Amino acid sequence: MLKKSFYLGLVTASLLLASFRCSAEIYQTNEHFLQSILGPNAKMVQTLWITKPIAETAEKILGHSVKRYTQKYWRDTDKNEGAKTVWILDEIGKEEPITAGFVVLNGKIISVTVLAYQESRGNEVRYPNFLNQYQGVGLKANN
Repeated sequence: MLKKSFYLGLVTASLLLASFRCSAEIYQTNEHFLQSILGPNAKMVQTLWITKPIAETAEKILGHSVKRYTQKYWRDTDKNEGAKTVWILDEIGKEEPITAGFVVLNGKIISVTVLAYQESRGNEVRYPNFLNQYQGVGLKANN
C-alpha cells in the first residue's frame, strides 16, 4: 500500500507539474502543510526505501529515472479513517523545481497542495479549481 501511495503521488506530481510554469514562490512551508494535515503527529516521519524494483516501476510510470534512495512520508492511523499518508514530493516542471504535498487515504488522493513553485508562468496550478481534479484519483492494477 505504501508503494502504491508513493507511485500515486509520483504520477500525480508529474501530471500536475510537467506542463505549467510560474514565478518562484513558496505558498506554504513543508512544516506548516504537515501541521495542517496531521497536527501533532506531523513529527512522525517514516521512510520508504526506493529499492531497485520500486525505482524501475516509478521510472516506467514517470518516463524518467528516480534519483533518490529514500522518500520521507508521514502516516496517521486514525482508527475512524484508516491509514492516511502524507507525501511531499519535488519534481521538475518544464524547467524548474516544484514542491507539492499529497494526502492519500486508502489508496486514493484526498488532497493536493502546491507548496513551492519556481517556474516563470502557470501559477494556476496552486488554486483549488485546478487541484480538485486529482481528488479521488488512485492507481489501477497496472499502475
